[in-house]
Amino acid sequence: MNGEAPSSATFEPGERFTQREWEIVFFALHNLTSKETGRRLGISHRTVENKLQDIYQKTGTHCNRGLAMYCRENRTDCYIPPSLLSPSSHVLNNYGAQ
Repeated sequence: MNGEAPSSATFEPGERFTQREWEIVFFALHNLTSKETGRRLGISHRTVENKLQDIYQKTGTHCNRGLAMYCRENRTDCYIPPSLLSPSSHVLNNYGAQ
């Protein structure tokens, strides 16, 4: 895109967030509400909202838009938590091979 190869979707993102926080970040970046995210993860929307507040504090942001900018700047906006990939998912590397 724009002359650049896409970032890998399954790199190791570091330890800034817990696995659950990465799942919530993923859904927040895809504009799901706390209720929708909670349903998908099997947790309450209040738990999602509390986790989002922790995520915002860790990133120095205050809303999903700020979080999206933070993730884009830190090249984590394409990260897919492994727990959200199905066993039959395929991720292409920069050369198109699986």
